[in-house]
Amino acid sequence: MKRFDWSHTIHEHVTHMSNLASRLTFMGMEVHESFLVQFIINSLPPEYGQFQMIHCLALKSILHNIEEACSSVSD
Repeated sequence: MKRFDWSHTIHEHVTHMSNLASRLTFMGMEVHESFLVQFIINSLPPEYGQFQMIHCLALKSILHNIEEACSSVSD
């Protein structure tokens, strides 16, 4: 995985990662948007740790809401 190394801007890094996903899609591999987002976030340096944590907490909240919705449907 290509990690962000400050040799380019964050925008260039995200664009590069997105282009990699596009190439994989072109070659027949399905790359879900949620995977791409997580892939990019995981490639960020420790200075973006707070952003990574907020994203992780938001994901956990979404999963919790889905679990609650599923359990209420099955009741």
